[in-house]
Amino acid sequence: MPKIPAERVPDSSKGRDPAKAPSGGLCAGVAQFIEQLAAPTPTPGGGSASAAAAAMAAGLVCMVAAISRARRAHLQHESHLSEASSRLTTLRQELTSAVDATPSLTKLL
Repeated sequence: MPKIPAERVPDSSKGRDPAKAPSGGLCAGVAQFIEQLAAPTPTPGGGSASAAAAAMAAGLVCMVAAISRARRAHLQHESHLSEASSRLTTLRQELTSAVDATPSLTKLL
């Protein structure tokens, strides 16, 4: 498998302040997040689980775009793959934030 040059791999940490990183949800770890979903509490719930699943899906499609960009056979699609990767990275970050935002929104109800 060809090595992907560093400049072609999206940096998912851009624009994040490590001091403001949430401590619950997926940040606590996948196993703990699944345990939290199974707990007899209202949150995290379906919104958090859906956001997590969608963020993972966006991450997988981003991976496919990055791998495709590294292959010579797909050079003619470079601009489309770059745009898709950029948009998916933004979407993935928004969805990841939504995993932990959903419980705080529930408190408003």
